[in-house]
Amino acid sequence: GSCILPDGCTDATACNYDAAAACDDGSCTYTGCGTCFGDLNGDGFINVSDLLEVLAEFGCISGCTADLTGDDNVNSSDTLALLGVFGTSCD
Repeated sequence: GSCILPDGCTDATACNYDAAAACDDGSCTYTGCGTCFGDLNGDGFINVSDLLEVLAEFGCISGCTADLTGDDNVNSSDTLALLGVFGTSCD
C-alpha cells in the first residue's frame, strides 16, 4: 500500500527501528545507540561499563542480554568477544 502519514523508522539496521511502522518518517538513527557489537549499554563506546555488564550476567543461561556469541548463555566466550573490541567507538 501507500503511506498517507509516515509513522516511524522502517530501516531494520537503525537503532530505533520500529517493526510496527508502515511508513518511514525519517527519524532513523544509526550512531551512539548501542548498535555496534559489544556496546551493551548503548553509550557508543565499548568500555569498562560493557565489560561489567558481561560480568554481571556471567553464568546466565536463559534470556541473557550480554550474550555476545549467540549461544544462549554468558561465559568466557562472551568475555573474550568483548575484549576483542574493547576500547573502540561505535561512531
